[in-house]
Amino acid sequence: MNRAILAACTLASACLFAVLFGACGGDNNGNNDGGDGSIGDGTNGDQTTGLPDASTFPCDGCTPFPQLGTTQCAPTVLGPSKLVYPTDGLLLPPNMNVLEVQFVPPQGGVEYEVDFENKITDVRVVTFCDPVLDVRKGPSKGCGVTLPQLAWNDIANANRDGDPVTVTVRATIDGSCVTTSAENVNISFAKDDLAGGIYYWQSAKFGSIGGTTGGIYSHDFGTFDPTPTPFYTDSTSGTCVGCHNVSRDGARMSLAFDDPDGDDEFGDVHTAVLDIATKIRLTRA
Repeated sequence: MNRAILAACTLASACLFAVLFGACGGDNNGNNDGGDGSIGDGTNGDQTTGLPDASTFPCDGCTPFPQLGTTQCAPTVLGPSKLVYPTDGLLLPPNMNVLEVQFVPPQGGVEYEVDFENKITDVRVVTFCDPVLDVRKGPSKGCGVTLPQLAWNDIANANRDGDPVTVTVRATIDGSCVTTSAENVNISFAKDDLAGGIYYWQSAKFGSIGGTTGGIYSHDFGTFDPTPTPFYTDSTSGTCVGCHNVSRDGARMSLAFDDPDGDDEFGDVHTAVLDIATKIRLTRA
């Protein structure tokens, strides 16, 4: 799945963005079984901060990340990361189960820790930079890390209808000093699960050129599988399936089709009404 910093139409990342993850780490009770053989160490490294005991989710090959209170790097040594997603004030359904944090790394940064904190939450996800690919084959503009399922559980279950959770990204070169993102980002979780799903557009490649075509994908809230589900795509001809609307009863969808040329012309745009259950076109204009 192509991902894009600040994409308006990917799942978790829904764009929501979307979305590759595995489960590892500790649970709300401090247990260390990550469910896949990995370890969440549940370290109590914040005893002097007044925060609850931390649930730490390490990454393969990462070293233990410096504790809170570690000396801040001089600006000439390492600058701060820029937190791009999530945005401040975001409200999430507790059963979404998918969140990709996106950030622009500082030059020279090696290892990162994404922290989620409030008076009852202290969850940390350690990661290297997983580049967010540019859909038009340009250089990556940042990094993304999708929360392990157990990290999501720790954060979302404890904060249903609760206080906002502050998100920060810390960076280090060798563990001797750290920097902290300056953006003020707080996210909240709704009281109730969201029953249903979402349909969204995602760009794709055709003829090895990204961004000239795309299709409609879907995601059911409550599923633990983060893989985007293709709903209506056409990778053979490159037809771009773009703008769409779903009827209130979820039975039909209106779609717009375009050529894979990435232009702004309307002469080659066609519309149709689709039966969602069968994906059969009912009308075409």
